[in-house]
Amino acid sequence: MSSSRRKRPAVSEEEQSDQSNGKPLTLFTPVPNAKVVIVHKMTKIDTLKQIYGDTVSVVDVTSKSSLPYVKFSPFYPWKDGIPIATDSSKTAVSVEGIWQGLKVFENEGISTKHLQNDTMQNVKRSATRLRGKVLGHSATVTDEITLLEYIDARKQIYLPAYKYVLDNYLQKEVALLANMVRELDTTLCLKDYTTNSDVDDVTQPLSHASLIAAYIKGQWPN
Repeated sequence: MSSSRRKRPAVSEEEQSDQSNGKPLTLFTPVPNAKVVIVHKMTKIDTLKQIYGDTVSVVDVTSKSSLPYVKFSPFYPWKDGIPIATDSSKTAVSVEGIWQGLKVFENEGISTKHLQNDTMQNVKRSATRLRGKVLGHSATVTDEITLLEYIDARKQIYLPAYKYVLDNYLQKEVALLANMVRELDTTLCLKDYTTNSDVDDVTQPLSHASLIAAYIKGQWPN
């Protein structure tokens, strides 16, 4: 749930070939004792080496990263779509598109345009004088809004959407990360713009990198 201004086209034909058309892949085995930590995007590698040793593995999983790890960004578009957990008849192309598109403001409802934004650009919708304050997130993609509070939306919308991407589109990439800690016996540092790993802490955005770490360990939050 971090911000991005980087433009990126929809996935290429080669990248699309790795997608599973909704059928979970079986390439990844959890590593319960994996040493995975979340660090801020701007943390220097030299600093991380001083803390975790010279063998530390550092991976940027933000929208500013490069392939293959940019695919972990919630802004990354998936041609085959991501189901909206609270409205199973609807899909969107990115996790962040779901989160932003279902926001409801005092003077503005949901945005289906954001649900289908595949550019990684202009995905965020923030409170403005015209929109007014954020009231919550809609559970449905209809004019009849069923409003969810922030914590409920995080658990019922954001987490299922991101897990769907990990389950269906990123098993190869998750396996790469898991192998770093399994075979190299190293600490894996995942770079993100926020480091909040507490799903119940709504005072700051949730780190999607923390969800990757939980997934690698087989400890997905309830």
